[in-house]
Amino acid sequence: MSSRRTPPLFVDIWEGVRSRPGRFGLSLFAMSIGMAVLTTLIALLVGLESRSQQLSSQLGTNVIAILPKAQADRKFLLTTHAQLLRENYPGSKVSGVRHTTATTSGTDRSLSVVAVEESFFAIRQWPIIAGRFFDQSDLQNRKRYAVVTQALLRDWQWGVGDTILLKNTPFLIIGVVGSEDSALGGEYGDSRLITGETAIFVPITVASHWDDSADGSEPIDALYVRPPSHVPASQVLPGLQNLLTQPDLHLQALSWIIPASLIRNVKQMQGTVGLTVGAIAVLCLVLGGTTLTSLLVANVRERIAEIGLRRAMGATERDIALLFIAEGCAATVTAGVLGSLSIHLIIVQELALLSRFPFELGIHTLLLPIAFSVVLGALFSCWPAMSAARICPAEALRAE
Repeated sequence: MSSRRTPPLFVDIWEGVRSRPGRFGLSLFAMSIGMAVLTTLIALLVGLESRSQQLSSQLGTNVIAILPKAQADRKFLLTTHAQLLRENYPGSKVSGVRHTTATTSGTDRSLSVVAVEESFFAIRQWPIIAGRFFDQSDLQNRKRYAVVTQALLRDWQWGVGDTILLKNTPFLIIGVVGSEDSALGGEYGDSRLITGETAIFVPITVASHWDDSADGSEPIDALYVRPPSHVPASQVLPGLQNLLTQPDLHLQALSWIIPASLIRNVKQMQGTVGLTVGAIAVLCLVLGGTTLTSLLVANVRERIAEIGLRRAMGATERDIALLFIAEGCAATVTAGVLGSLSIHLIIVQELALLSRFPFELGIHTLLLPIAFSVVLGALFSCWPAMSAARICPAEALRAE
């Protein structure tokens, strides 16, 4: 039976809490708010870090995207500009991209059709799931080939070797690609970088003939450049800007996007969130910690006789200090659990639906606040615990 008895330290902690529920509750409330804010901060920072990694990987490692600005005064990128970049940067992969829509046989539903060059898939570094990508011969011979996404293959039950009709023009599916670029749109990217999970890719040399929206000048919606792996995109970018902004090209209104520029926006958001939400969390935790210290100081004063009796019965200074530190840690750990769980169960779930911030919950948003609460409990209870340990047993009993 003795092995099943509650450890004396836990009994002492419970008695201390039960005898002063008001003070304990006030400290618990303040610390719980601080831990809830801290959990939100961690979820935000981890979510933003994950978003920055997604942006970098989905655009492609060491990739430069060139897009006309929204107010470009009808100055278009052309396929000739892609050829100009290939001639001046022979070691780089370059691809023009043209977006359009088309209907397929048996349905009125419009599908996203993306006309690309053979190097596009290598630039975006998407995996081939089945079949193959386009090659230079396909573009030169204007082959009516198509590469579809894995999602489109699943939705439409197509396969490699099937023939589909786009605007009544037959295209042979030669490959299936795994594409993922949803993070590139919205708050941190540019929606024009998104091809979509249900896109059909066709050779750009064929698209210029069957797509009614394309004219003889063959405009494109974007240019993608991937320098050799040993040359950083940031190093190549100035030269590209000088080349394409020459007056005779009339391309001054361009947007230049590299992974670093996408991540920069996220890093700025991380700094803003860390400063604002972090300041609130620190304020709440300091308030809660100060309340906890005041609670323990009052406990020490009220329990002088108890402390003297414990010392007279053989308790050491270390035992007395450990008792008050344990009481402080019990309060902060309880607050950490309550604050963290409240965020997991209620607050973040709602904010994730209503807010543009990318919250990310996980074991880190549960364990880190609890671990931090242990440190805070030991820190804010250290001074009262040391004060209690230094009380002389004889003077304590004499005061009683």
